[in-house]
Amino acid sequence: MVVEKVAIELSTAVRKNFSSSYISPTVLRQSSRKRKTNWYINLLKILFETGIIFLLSRFSLLGIIYPAGIGYCLVNREQKVPARIMLWVSLLLGSLTVRGFWESIGITGVVALFTLLQQMIAGGQKKSSKISVFIIWALLSTALGVLLEPSLNNILKVALELTISFLLAGIFQVGLDFISNPFRKSKKAVVALAVILLLSVGGTDQLMIDAWPLTDLVASMVLIFVAYLGGGGVGAAMGVSLGMVIGIATGGLTAMITLYSLIGFWGGFLKNLGKWGTTIGIGLGCYFIFQYLQPEVALIDQILPWSFGLGALIVTPKSCLTRITNYFPSDNRPVDPVLENNSVR
Repeated sequence: MVVEKVAIELSTAVRKNFSSSYISPTVLRQSSRKRKTNWYINLLKILFETGIIFLLSRFSLLGIIYPAGIGYCLVNREQKVPARIMLWVSLLLGSLTVRGFWESIGITGVVALFTLLQQMIAGGQKKSSKISVFIIWALLSTALGVLLEPSLNNILKVALELTISFLLAGIFQVGLDFISNPFRKSKKAVVALAVILLLSVGGTDQLMIDAWPLTDLVASMVLIFVAYLGGGGVGAAMGVSLGMVIGIATGGLTAMITLYSLIGFWGGFLKNLGKWGTTIGIGLGCYFIFQYLQPEVALIDQILPWSFGLGALIVTPKSCLTRITNYFPSDNRPVDPVLENNSVR
């Protein structure tokens, strides 16, 4: 009897241990699928950041300020080594398209140097290390721009560059944090992502697809989607901003602001009629503005980039557009986009 009792207890213990350690094939498949999905999402995030940095490295604000504090922004990014190398390579390639070889090498080397300085200074205090690196950068910029050639013009240039770089680095950080984790910090992400996209559009200058300027295509797609998602006021505001950036990069500031702001307003004003309402608004805006600004130029050459943008809007499922708007909470919408996205499915 004792032997049988011991055998029963042993058998029960073995079954419990087996059941507790057993993982069903369904759970294993779901876990594997989740890992693959996360891997693809992380890859897309890195590729997006790489493309953004490539474009930003080509755009200098006011013609003298090195692109929008992207060096300090890279220092702030906490990436693994392969991803960080990709960002450096993208920075180098983008700079090579508009600058000389040695100047581009020097810019990339300075960014890498600041990254190493941050890691050496860090000591477990990330915020203080970033501030310390920025102070070093400020001192070097002041020494190179003021002490070597002291003049009021150089002092103003250095002060302006440091101020814009510091402010935009913080804005970029909010936008890139949102890309890394879309489920937090989404209230400020709208403005941050808008600034990143605007300055990235400025970096498309002189990039061509066959004989078509990439700037026109990217700007039209950004404005069309923003006007549809945000309405007439947001479309007009984005149009003014796009016109300013493109005007600085390519010239014709007044004409660009007029063009993009009016088209953005009409596209957003008719958004309540759906995608076709936005299409009609964009089409009418393009026709009247192009005929007023450049009536001698063939209309087909002007509206082709806008046609591609409208085509992309029409083929994009409405559920995807709704999910995009749900990531940015408003006063009458919850912060967590998961709650809203469940209602779209």
